[in-house]
Amino acid sequence: MGLAGLFGKWGLCPECRQRGAKVFMGQVKCPNMSCKKYDSQLVPPVEVLSNPKEEYHRKSGFIGRDFHPGFNSLTIKYRNYLGVDRSYEVDKTTLIAKSEYVSAQAVPTGKRISFKKRFIKNLSEVEGCVNSQIEAQLESQRKEILVTIEYRNFKGKDLELIGDANTIKPDGERISIIIKKSGTRFYLKKKNIQNLGEIERYIAG
Repeated sequence: MGLAGLFGKWGLCPECRQRGAKVFMGQVKCPNMSCKKYDSQLVPPVEVLSNPKEEYHRKSGFIGRDFHPGFNSLTIKYRNYLGVDRSYEVDKTTLIAKSEYVSAQAVPTGKRISFKKRFIKNLSEVEGCVNSQIEAQLESQRKEILVTIEYRNFKGKDLELIGDANTIKPDGERISIIIKKSGTRFYLKKKNIQNLGEIERYIAG
């Protein structure tokens, strides 16, 4: 057994991928103060902390070499498997989240690559984009359901308001709905809706 095996091995922390971690007898000591494996007594050698050279390999199946998402660009700040912090530019409209991973098509090839969530530095921003994409997809899939509300206003005048039933929300003794003509949300008293029975099935809650 060499000295490296006798006193432990230097490498990447399995928790945070910080270089300069030490593994000995199954125990991990990490120099990263924000890591749960942090050890204040650990002093890694300078050569252990130096950046390793990253190798890039050409792989088949690339869409091209000029892929760029334009206004849909999102930067993912990520610590890769070599413990190197890198920024990846991706198309946020292609984001897919599954369990512990997020994947997207990346610049410059358009190839889809996966990122482990625990090593994404700006995870909240990325997850926000994922949620926005899901909401946009649901919105596009939802069909507009037009309903006519017969309403008597405070002046006693009878009105016919046409809106999207999908936008109806309860609000105590009132409901709100987005009216198609103006595109704005109206708040209506239930007691003044003449055909309330017809639209009650669209009122959630």
